[in-house]
Amino acid sequence: MHVYDTITDSLTDLDSRGYNLDFNLTADGLECKSIDLYLMPEEFEIEEVYRFEGMTDPADR
Repeated sequence: MHVYDTITDSLTDLDSRGYNLDFNLTADGLECKSIDLYLMPEEFEIEEVYRFEGMTDPADR
């Protein structure tokens, strides 16, 4: 697993490794509007997961 300091670093590296399509989560699956593609959960596999945490605000609830 790769570890990145920022989201920008992760996006730059992922793009260089061929991950260059933008997918959006919908209620039923994933959608990529740039190539008119819609995938149901059984049609894709998550290969990597990243988590980024920023400063927290106690007022955010």
